[in-house]
Amino acid sequence: MTVPELVREVTAAGFALEGRPSKTVSDALRSPVARGWVRRVGRGRYAPGCMAKSTVHRLRRWVDAAQRGVDPWAAR
Repeated sequence: MTVPELVREVTAAGFALEGRPSKTVSDALRSPVARGWVRRVGRGRYAPGCMAKSTVHRLRRWVDAAQRGVDPWAAR
């Protein structure tokens, strides 16, 4: 996906991005790229990497809680 596509997906999911959205998304991808969860395949283009099933489950729960307006850190 390209960064503009990611920005559209994040905003469509109901999340607000502060500052310049493209910069916010590219900065947020720095850690997942370092962990191998996301691969950078070109300038402004990213692809899925490898992630443990337990991590996927935890992240989905976190996103679901955030979308419901519940504090994701309290939803443990």
